[in-house]
Amino acid sequence: MSRWLPGGALAAWLLVWLLPAAAADLQTLRGPGWSLELPTQWTQQKGLMGAELVARPPKSDAVGWAQDQLILTREPYDARRTCLDGFLLRKLRDMGHLAQDFQVVSEQPLELGGAVASRLELDYREGPRHLHAYLTVLATEKEMIVLSLTSEPARFEFQRALFRRIADSLRPAAR
Repeated sequence: MSRWLPGGALAAWLLVWLLPAAAADLQTLRGPGWSLELPTQWTQQKGLMGAELVARPPKSDAVGWAQDQLILTREPYDARRTCLDGFLLRKLRDMGHLAQDFQVVSEQPLELGGAVASRLELDYREGPRHLHAYLTVLATEKEMIVLSLTSEPARFEFQRALFRRIADSLRPAAR
């Protein structure tokens, strides 16, 4: 009997061993009206291009694998004008107007921290770039909080579990 683990067993053991370390590398960020878990090594900028928060992982190579981007924005809620579904339709129309081959891959209604939300998975092109994204919209009494996590499709698949964890960590601020 070999003292080494077969390749599949070794990979599974390494994955289980590495997951708790990755989970410990998340920090909770708080802004006006929201909180979010984000990897500690990601760089953060506030107020860039009118966004509440822009974050990216450290550059990992020169061929675009560091193109992951998180953008969080807030827009006032007007009960006379919108609801979550109406807001999402307007947001998708605006995004689709600026993109080519725009499609909603999936949509999931959620409850995040007691507030209604929706998480959409999108696929589209912006100029020469092919992108894949999670778009999460959280409806609070005062505003719509919009979180997008975007990357090129292969990188998105590589980061899917982390992106989903970040997107699902969005919460309204405690009252």
